Amino acid sequence: RPALTVAAAIMVSVVSLYGAFHMRFDYDLVALMPDGVDSVRWQQRVSKSGGRSIWSAMYIAKDLDEARAQTQKLRRIVASNPDSRLDPKVGGVGLLFPIDDAQKKEKIGVVRRRLDDARRAVQPATGLDGADLATEFKHLRALIKRFGTGLDSQPLRTALTNLDAAIGRAIGILDAIEPNERPRVLARLDRQFADYCAAVAQRVNDALDPSALTLDDLPPVMQRLYRGADGSVALEVYPKMPDDDAIDSPLHPRFLPRFIEDLRSIDGDSGAADRGVTGVIVQVYESGLLIKNAYIWAGVWAFVVVFVMVAIDFRSMADALLCLLPVAIGFAATFGIMYVSGMTINPANVIVLPLMFGIGVDAGVHILHRYRQDPRTRPLGLTAGTGKGITLTSFTAMIGFGTLMLASHRGIRSLGFVLATGIGLTMLACWLVMPACLELRRRITANS
Repeated sequence: RPALTVAAAIMVSVVSLYGAFHMRFDYDLVALMPDGVDSVRWQQRVSKSGGRSIWSAMYIAKDLDEARAQTQKLRRIVASNPDSRLDPKVGGVGLLFPIDDAQKKEKIGVVRRRLDDARRAVQPATGLDGADLATEFKHLRALIKRFGTGLDSQPLRTALTNLDAAIGRAIGILDAIEPNERPRVLARLDRQFADYCAAVAQRVNDALDPSALTLDDLPPVMQRLYRGADGSVALEVYPKMPDDDAIDSPLHPRFLPRFIEDLRSIDGDSGAADRGVTGVIVQVYESGLLIKNAYIWAGVWAFVVVFVMVAIDFRSMADALLCLLPVAIGFAATFGIMYVSGMTINPANVIVLPLMFGIGVDAGVHILHRYRQDPRTRPLGLTAGTGKGITLTSFTAMIGFGTLMLASHRGIRSLGFVLATGIGLTMLACWLVMPACLELRRRITANS
């Protein structure tokens, strides 16, 4: 039943093409590594327990003002799009622009006003003579003795005991000073205490300064990391992972392209080749994209060159298309199986695009040559040892590539699976579909 066979092959190919066009390219090279590798295991531990992804992008700004503007733009994008893949907490020089900057400045202002009021209300006592100071010390010791004995807190009782001992030593030192020397010594003590109060107040004011931070506020080691020799600065932009258990890495094929798209939406129209978005995660995406596109174009050129050579050999466009039919069916069915099994295209197995055209097309060429020599004996195109030869060469190729499935490297393993499956399906198409097409062609020719 050649018509039914061809119809079934067309249906399988169309259904498989749906899966082929919905296949995703996996940029995650770590996912290709063998299971249990120490470097991968530690990377996963650092990523899970570090509180932030180890994969980050960089935005290179010409100066701090542009970096601040781009940070604000990023946060506006995130605020307007809840599904954004960008984390509003920016690293690098973005540490100078905290996300709660306005709230912090408001709180600092409140604290500064309270401290100013307290500083004006409490003034240090000055101008005491020796007798007055000794009297104040004795009153203080009496208060310590009165309230310290009833405390339940042992650390507080210990602290008060130490304070009482220190006051006792101060009284002893004061008594040891000659009476005519006491005014001069106490005046010097007053000046030192006033200087100390002024220094503490200055440190408090510096700590509560609400003005914007600058690069000089960062430690030198951080300045070297995020400041270029030309004055440019670097913002670190992190991915914000969605609440989806299936997406376990920023390099997941359903996450990375959208993250790069969102990332480039904050890129300014600088026009400078040395600025804009970059970083490790962008390099991974761009290199993966180059690999994918290179092999796609290699597959297209392989198809074109093979088709031209076969068309020249048979001097017929119809025969050239017929020769490519088994490998086309095998190619489509292979990607359909990959889609159903949850596999992805990765930098290792994407090489099948040009390889399958080169390896699989020769079976169709041999079948058509056999058919031209003997158009009557069935199965058409597989007689006189041609079918056995195609089967033997297909099995040897499947065994050779199938051994790659024993590799511990998951990328090499997937390459072996895809090639062995593709060659096996191409062989099935040669056994079933190619003779059916030749039979339909013979019937049409005979009826005409």
